[in-house]
Amino acid sequence: MKPVQINFAEKNNPWRWDVRNRGVQVFLVLISLALCVAILVWRGWQGMQSELVRLDEKRAQMQAGQDQGADQGRKQLGNDEAVLLRQSEFLRNLRWEAIFQAFEAVPGAGLDAFEPELTRGVVRVQAHIADVVAMQAYLRELQKSPVFLRVNLLRHETQATQDARVNFHFEVILAEPYRPSVAEAKESP
Repeated sequence: MKPVQINFAEKNNPWRWDVRNRGVQVFLVLISLALCVAILVWRGWQGMQSELVRLDEKRAQMQAGQDQGADQGRKQLGNDEAVLLRQSEFLRNLRWEAIFQAFEAVPGAGLDAFEPELTRGVVRVQAHIADVVAMQAYLRELQKSPVFLRVNLLRHETQATQDARVNFHFEVILAEPYRPSVAEAKESP
């Protein structure tokens, strides 16, 4: 009997593992490209990790330097900064609730703006009201408050519109318990 030789691999099969086959060549090229990309990504990742560590160290050094600089800066405040700090402390220490309650106790005027002057113990106010007679009555009633030592009208103007309201500016001089002391007033500019 004659032996039969069967070749199970086709010559043009793209999955045949022969280096001369076009499919195998494409596969090997793709594998080599994938390995190159993986190596580059790995190197980039390691570089990024080392850069992050370096930035963390630099940030820690800068934070330590800022802490030391802030301590020295607090010790060496300039004259302007010290004055501003004193003024802000005066503003916080004023009895604002009592001052605002004194304004609210006298109804009738719409208050627009407050501007405190700490060195003089004065609060300037911008307001509006219906007419001049009502404005005079409002200022007389404010004068009666124990919070204010004196109330001074600075200026007023009547609008030439239909409602003809009066815009006026006045200042109130705060009584002794509601104003900064004389020593504190001399320290501020």
